[in-house]
This record gives sequence, C-alpha cells and structure tokens, in this order.
Amino acid sequence: MLLDHFGPRRVTAAMLVFAAVGIWIFGVARGLGGLMIGRLLIGVGVSVCLSAAFKASAQYFPLARLPLVNGFTMAVGGLGGVVVGSPLASLLHLATWRQVCIGLGAFTLAFAAAIVLFAPRKAETDAHHRADVITQFKGTWHILKRAACSGRSRRFPSSRRASFLRCSRS
Repeated sequence: MLLDHFGPRRVTAAMLVFAAVGIWIFGVARGLGGLMIGRLLIGVGVSVCLSAAFKASAQYFPLARLPLVNGFTMAVGGLGGVVVGSPLASLLHLATWRQVCIGLGAFTLAFAAAIVLFAPRKAETDAHHRADVITQFKGTWHILKRAACSGRSRRFPSSRRASFLRCSRS
C-alpha cells in the first residue's frame, strides 16, 4: 500500500534508511538483542526493494517489455547474491566485520540518497483510478467470488462451492 500511495522512489529511499540504521546497529551490537534488532531493521528496510523495482518497472516501461525487465531485475538480484561473496571475503582481510558493517550502512544510506536525488519522478498517470483500501478489498473479493462461483474453476468444483458465497447463475 505504501508503494501505491507514495511511489517506489520515496518508499525505497525511506526504507533503505531503516536498513542502514539496522546495519549500523548490527555492526556495533554487543549482545544477541542488538544483533536481532539490527537484523529486524535490515529485513524491514530491504523487504520493499523487489516490489518497488517491479512497481517502478510497471510505471516506466511498456506492458510488452515488463516480462523482460522483471526477469532482468530478478537475474541481477540473484547474481548480486552470488557475486558478493568473494569481494566481501577479501574486504574482511582488510577490516573487521564491524567496520564492514559501518561501511555497508554508509553505502546503503548513500544509495538511498541517490534514489531520492536521481531516480525519475513520474507523475501518476492514472490518479483517477486510485482506490481506497475498502474499494480494493471489495474488488479482490469480487474476483475471488467470481472464480469460486465459476463452473469452469478447477480449484472450486461446483460440488464444493461454499454456501456463504451465494453464487448467482447470472
């Protein structure tokens, strides 16, 4: 909901600040509690990144290109997870893991600032299509009910339809 309301640029930058603070807390923690709080903030901070990338792609690329762009996004993310091991191991020969955490926190904060400063600001072209939360839930309920009431649904065979759905024949 934050991505839909505020957009991927602002949400990603704000959440990366949480991640940077979490990295710093993790790096200076002296006990299990501090380590856990740091990891929690890191997880909360980066949890939005993939969804924000998909949201930004949907705003800036034509529909026909989205599978390619989203696949590329996933590939770069996976490649980053694989490639980071060797440079990090080399860096740990030069600095302690706590110093590396402080540096990674600074890098994350700098990346958040770069997003704020350089990521394109795109005005919502479909602002008239925005819906409040209740309308969104009603729309989701309508889609689920329609799928459940459809005779062609494999997931909801007609003999197992829930009576509370009050499926109509129309």
